[in-house]
Amino acid sequence: MLERILNIGPDMSPKSGRTNSYENYVKKPQISKVFGNDSIIFSPAAIYLSKINWVPKDINILSDEKLYLHFFYSEFEFSTLIDFGFFYKETMHSLNIYKQYLDDKNKRHKSLLKVEFKKEKINLSDEPEKNTLDALGILFERIIDLNIANEINRQDVPVIDKLLESIDNRLLIELNYIFTIINTFISKLGKFNIINGFEFPATYDENIKIDRIVTIDA
Repeated sequence: MLERILNIGPDMSPKSGRTNSYENYVKKPQISKVFGNDSIIFSPAAIYLSKINWVPKDINILSDEKLYLHFFYSEFEFSTLIDFGFFYKETMHSLNIYKQYLDDKNKRHKSLLKVEFKKEKINLSDEPEKNTLDALGILFERIIDLNIANEINRQDVPVIDKLLESIDNRLLIELNYIFTIINTFISKLGKFNIINGFEFPATYDENIKIDRIVTIDA
């Protein structure tokens, strides 16, 4: 059975100046759905999300080595499967990114981007600098402009090259920013070992690999 992460360290509480904002955060319907609404439990993990304004959609432990995470942030959704059996051996990380939009007929759609990116050194951060994810926004604007009728995959090299043109370096920084948030959140759950400062093996892989792009009705 999947274990939903609800347990939060009862001995942890935010500084007094943050109490009200944290209470408002956990009262959001989506927060209550994931973390439970029986009481306000002060957790390092939940407090961290409240500080950076990320909202969990799903947080599940699948086994002693695997967990699934799905978050909302800004106009995007992010989901990922972490497998610690391979986490420190693999140099690339896979992330699903979603964005909803309205077409010219006011019909709602959702674009899904499945992307792999080269992992940088693990740098846990309690106070990450805010990143507006501009390059990611440009990428999705380009995806939406394509008006995709069918799936795009890694074999569609000319299309992918055009999508990444002039934004690939900034996009890699933004993807690793997301990776930092995810790693810091996991470390605050206290259930998995995140080694701060760990450097992944050197590789000649591409920095970014787009595996799949698909658009569906939302």
